[in-house]
Amino acid sequence: MHKYNFKILVTILVISILSSFAMLMLDKPSQGNKIGKNFSEITQLLPQKDKPVLLHIFATWCKSCKADISALKNKEVHDKYEVVGMLWRDSEDRLAYHLEKYPNTYDRVIIDFDDKISFALGVIGVPETFIFDKNGMVIYNHIGTISKDEILNVSIEKH
Repeated sequence: MHKYNFKILVTILVISILSSFAMLMLDKPSQGNKIGKNFSEITQLLPQKDKPVLLHIFATWCKSCKADISALKNKEVHDKYEVVGMLWRDSEDRLAYHLEKYPNTYDRVIIDFDDKISFALGVIGVPETFIFDKNGMVIYNHIGTISKDEILNVSIEKH
């Protein structure tokens, strides 16, 4: 009976450590598996401007997504990027309320009704932020909440 309790305790400890590690990794820039890939078929759906596109994938029910709003509303961010929001697995009714409550967050909002865009990008949750250069190449990818400084520190000059 004593060995059984010890095994349960060790199992719980291992799961706890792995969960903590996973949570730390979720709030970091992506490890680069999408960086450098061209998604021109997706960026054709986005506004055609003379500046890079910041695509913020969000849902109205996502608390972390709401934490991103102050960074996304920042004037410097809008000066540097075309800021596009993409609603993920949510309803248009909730989106209308969200946009009324948080105006001027995005220059444009698209809805991924059939998950084609999010599937192509490999999105598995929200929030997730992509920055595309003018040619549709991913130059930055961040999973989790993001700050204004993280957004503004992305180098777009070499792209």
